[in-house]
Amino acid sequence: MRNIKLIIEYDGTDYCGWQVQPGLSSVQGTIESSLSTITKAETGVIGAGRTDSGVHALCQVANFKTESRMKPEEFKAALSSVLPKDIVIKHVEEVDEDFHARYSAVRRAYRYTILNGTTPSAFLRRYVHLVRESVQLEKMAEACKYFIGTYDFASFASGSDPVKNHIRTVSDAKITDAKHPSSYFPLFYIDNIPDDQENMIYFYIEANGFLRGMVRAIIGTLLEIGKGKMPPERIKDILDAKDRSIAGPSLPARGLCLVRVEYIS
Repeated sequence: MRNIKLIIEYDGTDYCGWQVQPGLSSVQGTIESSLSTITKAETGVIGAGRTDSGVHALCQVANFKTESRMKPEEFKAALSSVLPKDIVIKHVEEVDEDFHARYSAVRRAYRYTILNGTTPSAFLRRYVHLVRESVQLEKMAEACKYFIGTYDFASFASGSDPVKNHIRTVSDAKITDAKHPSSYFPLFYIDNIPDDQENMIYFYIEANGFLRGMVRAIIGTLLEIGKGKMPPERIKDILDAKDRSIAGPSLPARGLCLVRVEYIS
């Protein structure tokens, strides 16, 4: 039995998330169905991260076991011919039989993107969350440092998350910005829009694992700080409380993207 590793990019807008759910369209289910068609055998796929409904991925990692003798480049070509256009296989390789996309991963990283301005974007509406109010970026950046370390993140977990252990280790958390969407999306560059009309705000977080809804709850809380509704040091109290009700609101899924999965070489 061979073990095949995939690196996948997808637009999660039209899916219920990565994980298979009865009666719903999922990224995992779509890939499994395509693989079963190609290999002529039922083929299960394991993903590194169970992204929620509407969440995107630039670098989802998955693996599957197969007896097929197809070469990696043949798998890539075959999958590309049958998968919908919003799921793209970026890379395929054969790996050791003990490689497990989820359990072998040591770190994962997500990015959340906010368009901070008065006007929405027709092109970016699937990938950014529009915030019309001005925010204090330096306060949000200051608050990020309180997330770095090993903590119980129950205050930032979705109530529907079935896991009992809420302890996670965050190795990096930071806020950056750009004065215009074209700084990050040059394809959509327009040269007659004032530079101070809109900003892009990017939240990056890296951890050994994430709880369901954790990143969207964290960035929602950071946004409350940016609006001056709570001080940066309030994060310490929220973490200690282990109570989801005292943290900020969860932001929409469309701004969230899985950008990296790291494994020990």
